Amino acid sequence: MAVTTTGRFAGPDLLQVWSSDHIDRLLVNKAQQPRNGATAESRGLGWSPADANALLTDFLDELVYDMTGGGRVEIVGVSGNPPLDHEDARVYTTAMRAAADATLPSIKYCVTRDREFRCAKDLDGHVEILYPDEFLTLVRRSRAALAVGGMRPRSH
Repeated sequence: MAVTTTGRFAGPDLLQVWSSDHIDRLLVNKAQQPRNGATAESRGLGWSPADANALLTDFLDELVYDMTGGGRVEIVGVSGNPPLDHEDARVYTTAMRAAADATLPSIKYCVTRDREFRCAKDLDGHVEILYPDEFLTLVRRSRAALAVGGMRPRSH
């Protein structure tokens, strides 16, 4: 999340964070799940309901709206199911519909730790599914390339 707070990908290119009611509910639920769940899916942060809701209102809403100029997608129906399960398809649909009304087409990334989601084939949208480390590497390399390019001597 830290690399997104500038609202810029590299140079003038925007980097917006988008959410949906589904993602908001997942965030709050994951924050409230006990730390000692039996599986990775059932483990969370063990936060109180009040703290979990504050994560949504004080952090995610500020990141989405104030820091990056993103927005919230209303999901009616899902894309990507199959091959994705219904839950992952809702997240994928959020990524597909993010900035759908933008004047210029946008490059869309969906960042996940879910291996099955990351490796799903034959998805029908133009969304790049990346692991968190892949997304960080992409942003850092893009910013570095821009910085280095600006330092090169110009030919006359």
